[in-house]
Amino acid sequence: MQKQILDKMTEFMREITQIKEVFNYPLQGNPSKYPAMIFYPTGFSENSFNTGKDNFKIYTFNLSVVYSTSGTTVKELYSNALPKMTDKVVAEIDENWNYGTVDGHRVWARAINGSQEYTQEQSGGYVYLNITIEVKALTDI
Repeated sequence: MQKQILDKMTEFMREITQIKEVFNYPLQGNPSKYPAMIFYPTGFSENSFNTGKDNFKIYTFNLSVVYSTSGTTVKELYSNALPKMTDKVVAEIDENWNYGTVDGHRVWARAINGSQEYTQEQSGGYVYLNITIEVKALTDI
């Protein structure tokens, strides 16, 4: 089920035209184009019974949009680009909350929390938008 959820998320996130690269796995380095989106599964947080015939399973995913400060400033990214991207990504998640069925199970998603951060590394400065996405599936017992 997780593979199908990841494929669906990839499809939706590629619709954000401002994103220059999309990765559905953790990177071992820096993207080559910015802003870049990186998202991947981080865990399985719940398996609770709903009725005598089905239960809810919750999968969590980390989504990060990365900007390089090369050619711009942290002020510009935080006051303009990052707020716009936050609104766009959250709207995309909200609009595509209904994942339909995966392996015959009802599936839906939502953003549950987010953060923004700045890091300075040897290769330069980077600004991140981080969002935790919760994907809930109704499965048979």
